Amino acid sequence: MSFTPRLPKPDFPDFRYLLPPRDLLNKIKHHPSNVKKGSREKATRQLFYTPIDEFERERLNILKSNLQSHRIQIPADFPDEEMLKFLYATRFDVARCVRMLRLHFEWMGDPELHRLTGTTMRLVEDGVIYQHGRDFELRPVLVIDLEKVTRRPESAEEVNQALSFVLNLIKYHMFVAGFIESAIILINAASKSPNDIPLEFISQVIRHCLAHYPCFMYRLFIVNPSRGLYIACLLYTSPSPRDS
Repeated sequence: MSFTPRLPKPDFPDFRYLLPPRDLLNKIKHHPSNVKKGSREKATRQLFYTPIDEFERERLNILKSNLQSHRIQIPADFPDEEMLKFLYATRFDVARCVRMLRLHFEWMGDPELHRLTGTTMRLVEDGVIYQHGRDFELRPVLVIDLEKVTRRPESAEEVNQALSFVLNLIKYHMFVAGFIESAIILINAASKSPNDIPLEFISQVIRHCLAHYPCFMYRLFIVNPSRGLYIACLLYTSPSPRDS
């Protein structure tokens, strides 16, 4: 089954055709280490809509108690599995998780932050940020084309709205609980040198994803890098955290 939408949605048409056929889903066989690896604070997860262990349940109960003491109302349709993603994103730091969830719930409840404008949709329609197919294990692919970024003066809010539109499309119409819960992010570097890379745009995308879509990314790929960017990537060997 697919996720139940839990955010103020734009006027989506019927996107049920984006769900993979059941026979393909049944061919996905997750090794236990691909569901969860490690234990307690050092664990990583790729699937959250699966049974949770005693430590995770304990931390969830502590988090809920802290939210209540801070008078932060948990939305009725915000499930434990989504809350668990925020715990993983903060390495089970409950105090930090409370701060993140406070901002996230405020973001969820503000319709203006999800309103689509003509400028916002042009970012999607012109191919700056868009969804493009799936990988061999049916994970959706999000594409960010840096070649089309630097010519655009969009505000951070407009970038966030366009990004949310595509991320919500993936999360609510392409993910399948217990089977597909993360996506591939592909960045077209367009042969730009490190000095020409729009770092502020990339930083804005990363900040928005970390704040409101934790544990969304499975892998990040950079295509068409310049020689300088390729060498810089080789020197930076630290992998992206799974909770990104």
